[in-house]
Amino acid sequence: MVDFISLHLSEPELFRQSGQYDDVRVIRDMLDTTTWNVSFPDTVSVHSAAFCLLIFLNTLTEAVIPQKFQAQCLEAAGSYSSAIKALAHIPVDHQNLFYYLTAFLRSCLALSEKNGTDVQLLASSFGDVVFRDSLASKKVARSFPTPPVRMENTALFMRHFLNNGPAAMFGGLS
Repeated sequence: MVDFISLHLSEPELFRQSGQYDDVRVIRDMLDTTTWNVSFPDTVSVHSAAFCLLIFLNTLTEAVIPQKFQAQCLEAAGSYSSAIKALAHIPVDHQNLFYYLTAFLRSCLALSEKNGTDVQLLASSFGDVVFRDSLASKKVARSFPTPPVRMENTALFMRHFLNNGPAAMFGGLS
């Protein structure tokens, strides 16, 4: 999906429009039944692919930032260097996914004048899914809204990585 969206980064209203049901169904079926190198049909909208990316990340068995590391990461949201250090404690495969995702989002932001994305939009939209509650805790807390402080901290944590590229991430931290 990221590859497909990357081909259409200049599309206006990227991550601001929801997908069309028929496209979502096609994308879901392709992900379930084809190999990784099969391209999406030309009829599929980039908005549908962007919508599906958020759905996909939101329905992973375990969140991009696993539940047991979320408090530590969110407590570190006030400082970029603290956020990097906290992220270093999560499993490597989750780190890789997080860094891949934020690199992709920085690519989207590089064309923000054309596609209408901005740091706040992407930080809040993706912060919600990167730090989503586990399915078990969602069932327990179904009637309780997400506290505003948690939402602010997820967006703040994400903003650090959207505003800073790889050189800032890996260079010179002690």
